[in-house]
Amino acid sequence: MKRHETPNEVAVALARHAPKSIRALLDPAVGTGNLIKPIIGRVKTSRSEVVCVDIDPEAIQSVSESYRSEFGAGAKFINVDFLKWQAPDGFEGFDCIVMNPPFAAKKSCWQLMEITRDDGRTIVRPTPLEAAFVRKSIDLLRDGGRLLSILPCSVVMADSLQWLRDKMLSDGAIRFVHELPPRTFANVESRMYLLVFEKGASRRTITLLNHDLHKPERITLQLTDGRPERLDFGFVSARAKLSSLEKRRNLQWVPLGDLADVIRGEIDSPMGPRCAIHSTDFSAGFWHSSERHDQTVGEKSERRIRRGDLLMSRVGRAASRSVGRGIGITGMACSDCVLIIRPKNYRTSMKTLFALRFVLCHEWIQPLVERGTGATYVSHLSLLDLRIPEDLWKRYPAQFREFVAAERACNSELASESVRAVARQMER
Repeated sequence: MKRHETPNEVAVALARHAPKSIRALLDPAVGTGNLIKPIIGRVKTSRSEVVCVDIDPEAIQSVSESYRSEFGAGAKFINVDFLKWQAPDGFEGFDCIVMNPPFAAKKSCWQLMEITRDDGRTIVRPTPLEAAFVRKSIDLLRDGGRLLSILPCSVVMADSLQWLRDKMLSDGAIRFVHELPPRTFANVESRMYLLVFEKGASRRTITLLNHDLHKPERITLQLTDGRPERLDFGFVSARAKLSSLEKRRNLQWVPLGDLADVIRGEIDSPMGPRCAIHSTDFSAGFWHSSERHDQTVGEKSERRIRRGDLLMSRVGRAASRSVGRGIGITGMACSDCVLIIRPKNYRTSMKTLFALRFVLCHEWIQPLVERGTGATYVSHLSLLDLRIPEDLWKRYPAQFREFVAAERACNSELASESVRAVARQMER
């Protein structure tokens, strides 16, 4: 498992959230010591306990040689797997745990953990390492103690780790979730976050910050409406902006699922990309036919492209920007990397596309539609739930006529400009 060392400016930013006075401090994946070093100044006395744990013996040896005198007589350097380590009997808990745990491990490295379901039942299932580290760290904190952690987006937004977010909010308060700038860690595409948790605390809000490390935008997430679905700034901000947009005009906003069905292509990889409509067939605003396509593949007629269907890439960068009509592909099957958006009345296809393109043209909308802890994908359910202005074509008839003419002429730039013109008018 590759180690991702913490840049100094990230360590300093996280250290700002440490308790002012610390009697017991832990880093369960200490590495080079970059993350714990900025916090040492808050350790209360020379008799305070500083515990550095790492599964890598070379890392423990190095950090011990470099920082033993600086960390004080109470410092312990322990070469062990944190998930197997046990605090000594009678230990009252840590005031602060700071960590950049391992993540993105293969499923074969996941840990079996007991998880309490919504219905109160306890089940045992494999859990990603980052989630296992968070779970154990919470148990090792004393009341009022803080967990300061660098975490991948799985903990912040993945449906499969909703139970962990629920546990944090049940056992205390999540104070801050701060998205880190892209590529903070070399060769890591996943979005990364700083998360600050306080055990035993009670708060009605969580402060979410965007990816600017020094002067970030922030939004306050209210917890009065039940458990939050996600804790990332982009998602919560996008939902608020879309809600505000819905109030500006009487455009009959409805979920896309009221107007269309969303169907995933049936041809699995590796066959799908070779012979069916695939994400690589989208270019210049349209989905195109190719010599490699085989019209005989596909068994289910309802998953073949019909008149009026719209297509969208399910995976890949900017997948949500790939919605469009097909040219010469009616009757073809799609790979499982393509979504078919089928209007319930094919005659409304252009109106639905106009409304959908309008919503998706906003840069901030992407987190509402796309999911994923590594490579992003368009969520089938999120797309069905996405609210679009059904009557946009009525309120902006001139732009709609321009849009239809451009689409029929296969001029994607003019079609996009007509949509952007509506967006500019609504912003006034």
